Amino acid sequence: MPLDEAVKTILGANFTEAQIIDMVTPDVQTKLGATHVIRTKADDESYLASHVKQGVDAEIGGKIGELHQKYEDDIFEITGIRKKTTEKAYEFNKRLLKELKTKSDASGGDQALKDQIATLTETLTNKETEHATALTSVQQKAFAKQLSIVVKSEFDTKIIAVPAHISSDEDKQKYISTQKRILEQDFLSKYTPKEDNEGNIVYYIGDKLQSSTVNGKPLTASELIAAEYSTSFSAMEGKKQGGAGSGKDGIPADGFSTKEQVYAHLETVKGLTPLTKEFTDQARKLIKEHGII
Repeated sequence: MPLDEAVKTILGANFTEAQIIDMVTPDVQTKLGATHVIRTKADDESYLASHVKQGVDAEIGGKIGELHQKYEDDIFEITGIRKKTTEKAYEFNKRLLKELKTKSDASGGDQALKDQIATLTETLTNKETEHATALTSVQQKAFAKQLSIVVKSEFDTKIIAVPAHISSDEDKQKYISTQKRILEQDFLSKYTPKEDNEGNIVYYIGDKLQSSTVNGKPLTASELIAAEYSTSFSAMEGKKQGGAGSGKDGIPADGFSTKEQVYAHLETVKGLTPLTKEFTDQARKLIKEHGII
């Protein structure tokens, strides 16, 4: 007999399943807290936002360090000269090329030496290009990884509309997961992300920056997703605007029944940025007030 059925049998019909869960949850959390880190979904999203960039930066830093070391080793193998510890890679290569040119100019009529220097100069130039290309590739992959996480977190706050013919909870969950994955892939293939001068991610279609027709500011991923994929979201999304039929402070008259509705309300109605401390604190408060488990 499953544990939950056993507990219900012992306690009888005096308590609802929700009441039983409320009673045992604090003790369970305390017990698990000794060996596990327990976070709510909002906590987890906040943790992800604060650590994903650190993780990506650490990963890219390690790979770039490896590329720099390989570049230095290649140059040493070619020239027998090591870069000074205080010297940047491009400064090192620039110095070597300058020295080679000086030797070539001073070689007079020694064509064999000139040819050797020309070959060495070409090799060093090719190595520099190869190094720059490798660095760009690593940076682009890291940026793509970070962007993918950002976009996924945006779709995770949305309520996907499930066709009526899908009835079981398991099938609904499969459909929602598949649909979110398709939407994420479509978004990333349609919009070209770039970093602006302040380090913010902005989006382009071709060479056209996607910006608001109201204030001219670049559109965020959240704004683009809401506009582009609204037909894929549940009608519950319409309650976010806090129009007729809504309760106090834009909350739907019938309240919230899921955490996703709370997150959507805070983002669209309250204008809070997902994964910030204010967003997380208010999400916890609303989830508790509406009895969402």
